[in-house]
Amino acid sequence: MKNGLISRFRIVFIFGIKNIIFQCFTKKYCIMYPELNNLIEYLKESRILIAGFGREGVSTLRFLKQFVPDAQITIGDKQEIILPEEFAGMELQKLSGEGYLGDPDNFDLMIKTPGISLKEVSEKWAKSDKLSSQTGLLLRFFEHKVIGITGTKGKSTTATLIHHLLVSNGRNALLAGNIGLPFFDELPNAEKKTIVAELSSHQLETVYHSPSIAVLLNVFPEHLDHYQDFRAYARAKWNIGLYQKWGGRMFIPVEWIGHNWIDYQKQCSGQITGFGAINNEITFDFNKNHFSECIDLSKLPLQGAHNLSNISAAIGAVIEAGLELQDAIKALYSFKPLPHRLEFIREVYRVKYINDSISTIPQSAIAALKAYPATDTIILGGFNRGIDYSELIDFLSKSDVLNLVLMGEVGKLIGELMGKIRTRIKLYFVDSMQDAVAVASRNTREGRVCMLSPAAASYDKYINFEYRGDDFRKCVEAL
Repeated sequence: MKNGLISRFRIVFIFGIKNIIFQCFTKKYCIMYPELNNLIEYLKESRILIAGFGREGVSTLRFLKQFVPDAQITIGDKQEIILPEEFAGMELQKLSGEGYLGDPDNFDLMIKTPGISLKEVSEKWAKSDKLSSQTGLLLRFFEHKVIGITGTKGKSTTATLIHHLLVSNGRNALLAGNIGLPFFDELPNAEKKTIVAELSSHQLETVYHSPSIAVLLNVFPEHLDHYQDFRAYARAKWNIGLYQKWGGRMFIPVEWIGHNWIDYQKQCSGQITGFGAINNEITFDFNKNHFSECIDLSKLPLQGAHNLSNISAAIGAVIEAGLELQDAIKALYSFKPLPHRLEFIREVYRVKYINDSISTIPQSAIAALKAYPATDTIILGGFNRGIDYSELIDFLSKSDVLNLVLMGEVGKLIGELMGKIRTRIKLYFVDSMQDAVAVASRNTREGRVCMLSPAAASYDKYINFEYRGDDFRKCVEAL
């Protein structure tokens, strides 16, 4: 009888302040800690709708299966729902097709995935207090452990750099969110770790808590198909700091302070700190104490003024987390940049080929050209999302660029706009990356640069910007 009871129930052993939970069926254990336990208590016995069943939706179901077995789970997705083998035998409901988000009266909580636009969420759901997400729950229960980073451009590089600076100085840290694994996959092992969280606007749009250390790098028009207007998109970004508690710190571009987004700055309860970069000097202000340091860019794999600004934000964040300035700067020089971000591919016949496939807006292409002023040829174009390209056209007309290799609908648009001005720049229209690289190789002078920096989304030809960048690399390596 005793053995039968042991085989049927979870046994909880208490050692000091830690609970070790041993699950007899799975032979798995997890060291519980207060924040994780509070999240589990909040979710237990709830009627939960997982909205969207991609990578993050699967992660949410896995977490609930392991830690909240008494939850009543429904999966909602517009597409057909196919459960991975690990969930075979689970009791759950499925909603698919047009009514996949269900009625909020039937649920206690919706855990929305980032791919579900708020435009798809009914007014009844939106006005309820039942709408959340992995990010919302992370910041509600773990905010003091989180360094959050967002921005239209630079967030992956900056988040990865912050993680590198911490780990290089002996700190326990994990990198998750929009980069790395979903948060719920990492939480069981996050007890003594700082969570470096890259956060997209889609992840931030449903949060009502902010990380104790928040970084907002920049805000440019992007993802406007997902939002009502640019201000709604910007508001989602600002959520990273709007709900900070007293004692938190939010880093924003130093030029914004007192000038840009004043209404949002006034709403922040945390301390706002400016970061920035001029020439080779990074700068930030902590409570009117000014720090500045000269960085030797020749020793860094990161190029461009925009990356110097990213470095400033990263160093400010880790100083707030307890690192010394000189220790952070020393670790900079061992950082390895992410692919597809001003990535040097190779040099062929004294022409350097640079992969900046991450560029999906005009401002990022401008930043890339500023980082490599010796660019003769730039490959531009892709999927048209209705973005204004006048700033890029103006910049190109005053630059030393000689050749535009143009692809997709945006390529055609840029060609039309360039045709309206007097310029010596030559235009080449192509249908494939192979043709683009071939044209570029024939027309780029020795000692100069050929760059892929499309200033447009990739969805007309590729699954994502990584596939586009990989195609560029393959074509360059074949030269």
